[in-house]
Amino acid sequence: MYHGAPESQRFRGAFFRKRDETHRIFVKCPKRLFPPPQNGHITFCIDGVIRFCGIFAYLSLKYAGTYGRILTDNYYHPEATMMGRKRLCVVLMVVMAALSLSCGGSKYMIKQQPDVSKGYEANSCRVVFIRPVRVGFAVTPVIITSEGKYLGESIAKSYFAASLPAGKYTFIVDGENTHALKANLKAGKTYYVRLLVHFGTWSPRFHLVAYRPGAELWEEKDKFIADCEFYMPDREAGQKNVVDARAEDMKKLIEDGLKRFESYTDAEKKERTLNPEDGV
Repeated sequence: MYHGAPESQRFRGAFFRKRDETHRIFVKCPKRLFPPPQNGHITFCIDGVIRFCGIFAYLSLKYAGTYGRILTDNYYHPEATMMGRKRLCVVLMVVMAALSLSCGGSKYMIKQQPDVSKGYEANSCRVVFIRPVRVGFAVTPVIITSEGKYLGESIAKSYFAASLPAGKYTFIVDGENTHALKANLKAGKTYYVRLLVHFGTWSPRFHLVAYRPGAELWEEKDKFIADCEFYMPDREAGQKNVVDARAEDMKKLIEDGLKRFESYTDAEKKERTLNPEDGV
């Protein structure tokens, strides 16, 4: 039993001290947990999640100990039970907010109105990368060429387009297991690449597959595009800050991607190859 003050005052003193501490934590932390919106959407931040987990563990230990003493120190107080429930509700709401607000993104991908461009630069074509699902939404993989050119980053439930000179390319996507797709592109054509997302051991695995007439779910292409948001890559900034700034990592990524393609079976290579006639 606590001594030196009436029971109700002892409880209220503990409650208000904890309330003030909790208020400071919950008011100040969201700005650090969730970085300011960039390019019109909330950017997912691994560091923010780590901070959130640390705060959650801190609050759990701190308040579990405090209210445990109040409830077990030779008396039972109904206000303590109610306060514990309210505190639990607050923590759960914060957890749900973190899960709902945390979404994949990149400051180098700029959300825009749906792409209605029909023109092509001289001797060029367009390659549209579609990720029509929300699976693995917290991870935004970078897509580059085997020459180390930044094409963009694939956000869940979105698509983006890259204008490229006609020719042969190998596209490589970052992920738990690096994967690649080869393309032989013809000027004046539009080609489509669909990203498949599979669960990995630690993070999602992304696959690039040729999305062409006659392919699986080709008849859903227009619906996929209508349901997805369109992003325009800031290729100059992405090249500088994503690829060039991580030159050694990108070199390893390219090597792994080229090796991965060679390891595919003939059927897998066919699924991951765009031919000139596949353009529309």
